[in-house]
Amino acid sequence: MQHGIDLKNLPFLKIVASGIGYIVVDGRYPLGFDRASFAKAACDSKRGIGADYLIILEVSSTADYKIDCYSNEGAVSLPLEGVRVAAKFLKTLKVLGQEKRSVEFETLSSNYHTHIIGSGDKVRVDFGEPLFEEIEPEILGDEEKSEETTACFAEILENCIFAQFSNPHCVCFLKEIDTFDMEDCIKQLQAKVSLPKNCFIEFAQVLDPGNIRLRIWDPKVGEIFVHDEAVVAATAVGVHNEQLASVVRAKTLEDEFAVHCNDENIAFVGVTRICFQGEVDVESLLEDYSA
Repeated sequence: MQHGIDLKNLPFLKIVASGIGYIVVDGRYPLGFDRASFAKAACDSKRGIGADYLIILEVSSTADYKIDCYSNEGAVSLPLEGVRVAAKFLKTLKVLGQEKRSVEFETLSSNYHTHIIGSGDKVRVDFGEPLFEEIEPEILGDEEKSEETTACFAEILENCIFAQFSNPHCVCFLKEIDTFDMEDCIKQLQAKVSLPKNCFIEFAQVLDPGNIRLRIWDPKVGEIFVHDEAVVAATAVGVHNEQLASVVRAKTLEDEFAVHCNDENIAFVGVTRICFQGEVDVESLLEDYSA
């Protein structure tokens, strides 16, 4: 992409990672429009391009690039999936040199190191030392099991671990994760335990020390197919408790990931996919959306 951005033909890529859609724009040069307004219009699936988030890549003083992220509600903290998306964008548009594969990104919450594998379909993200705080949950009411408490829920209470990453997580290691009613168990858990605000819940089945299956509960929307931080949280807790090896293949309802975890670093490898590459007339989009 060249100096002097043409707002009538602004190049972009739409990239998907872990089922989440991103519109990505090169912002290393002045763009000349209100980013929040553009994000709201561009992310609209009916009148815009359609995506969950807008990423604008900028020059950084502390890393190779800075990631500025927006949803249709304004500026937001970047989901972990967005780090992989940004690396895929740079590799696809050949912004990086031919041999450069390691890229550091600055975000609102932290700096992340990435390594582009092959053509960029797979990107490894290094999260650094696996620091997390185990949370002691507050048990509500009588701790004795009631007649309404299901056998599965009793297993959950005995095998759940609360840990704080960027978000709080409740990781429940079960023998089987396919046969129970997740919504019913969540209701029982919420009634029995004082969950931290915005707590994700991961139901994990260890197949063997190198393989784990996951079902994930998002506090805002319910069961979801995949979530990068949930995969990292469940794997890190499993390694910490010596239930998992240092290299793990994690499978969710929609995707599969490789997670490498030791005392010094958590590395996460996931796939990113390009939906399409195009250009957008920013001025017309904003005018049509505000009409």
